[in-house]
Amino acid sequence: MTLEKEFKLKRLILDDSKIFEEFIETQKHPLSAYSFISIYIWKDIFNFYWRIFEGALCLFAKYGLNVFMYIPPIGNGNIKNAIEWSFDLMKTYNKNKKVIRIENIEEDKIRMFNSLGYKISLRGYEYIYNAKSLIELKGNSFKDKRSAYNYFVKNYEYSYEDFKKDYTNECLKLYRIWQDMRLKKFKDQFFRVLTEDSFSAHRCAMENYSKLKLIGRIVRINNRIKAYSLGFKLNEDIFCILFEIADLSVKGLSKFIFRESCKEYKDFKFINTLDDSGLDNLKKVKLSYKPAILAPSYIATID
Repeated sequence: MTLEKEFKLKRLILDDSKIFEEFIETQKHPLSAYSFISIYIWKDIFNFYWRIFEGALCLFAKYGLNVFMYIPPIGNGNIKNAIEWSFDLMKTYNKNKKVIRIENIEEDKIRMFNSLGYKISLRGYEYIYNAKSLIELKGNSFKDKRSAYNYFVKNYEYSYEDFKKDYTNECLKLYRIWQDMRLKKFKDQFFRVLTEDSFSAHRCAMENYSKLKLIGRIVRINNRIKAYSLGFKLNEDIFCILFEIADLSVKGLSKFIFRESCKEYKDFKFINTLDDSGLDNLKKVKLSYKPAILAPSYIATID
């Protein structure tokens, strides 16, 4: 059984971005998953397939032998019928019924899924901040962050530059350095797998930097890239910081590139830094920046 023949799905390619953008733009979404960029960069981990069913865009992710929906059906079509059709597809295709699910459901869609009889559970939260707050870092709660930022500025000779695709290899080498340092501290297998999967997403984003319309910055010290940040416009109000990596041995560098990047996104009301991947340490860091909104993400499953 193949997804293309039996279910008339199309394999996702880079040229599909315009189609996705048209459907996504029918409504403002706070979650980063509602972006072609956030989907496409994971193409080396998931095989993505899509189809327009009764005017709704339906996106599926194949992982091994299993298929699930990465986001619920979107657009101005018959969303309820598209949801029912999508669950029927997954029931037919998946031998393991436990993997059948629709991920990244926004809070305002919960009632609709409940009305259709599906079980809803919380997946996690994305951290959304007032852009002005991240730029100014005012108040005692940001004292340590200001101190680290100022330490870096006073003690290092650096350059803050635009990212270029030519920097991909050097940035990926920095990622491996960062990864090794993190794995020495966090030795569980989940974190190891997570960082390895993320490496492929970083690589995909950099290799397709211009075509995906990403915005990136790097920091050089002694002519070597020591930090990088990549992000994108989610909508008129929200900018998403997709990736941020810094050499952890350089004091204050991570605080510096985060704040400097945020300064460039001052025209946006909010900045979304995505979720915490279920990692307590990352959750603690994200909460320390005082998010204005914790945007929940839900999963729908069958009983």
